[in-house]
Amino acid sequence: MIASHFLIIVLQYYIYTVPPKLSCNGPDNQIIDVKTMLYFICSYSGSPVPHVIWTLNNSIVNTINPNITVTFSIDENSNKTSILHWVYVTPDARGTYIFTASNIYETVQSTFTILIASKYSYELHIATLSICIS
Repeated sequence: MIASHFLIIVLQYYIYTVPPKLSCNGPDNQIIDVKTMLYFICSYSGSPVPHVIWTLNNSIVNTINPNITVTFSIDENSNKTSILHWVYVTPDARGTYIFTASNIYETVQSTFTILIASKYSYELHIATLSICIS
């Protein structure tokens, strides 16, 4: 009886454990100007549900900044999405953004590097998007 109960638990673990998957959209080879809006949208899945986090330059995104909002949502079909939104891009939007989703099975990340085209410094920087699995 105990062995069969253990076998059921092990089978449930393997059946219901799915590594995280990401699908992200954000600026890709675009020039980002100050005073514009900027969105990163990442959909994610996995079982157990992944723990997700946004970082900017290796620090958790500071949502105290009134120009930044981060939302997490689950729709009627259990699709999970997170949106990082810069309402008004300032020079401190510059840097490397990483969206990380992890569960007991695996950790996956999507990386966006944003550099700013400033009207005052005449810098032209390109935004890039890459996805990596670790």
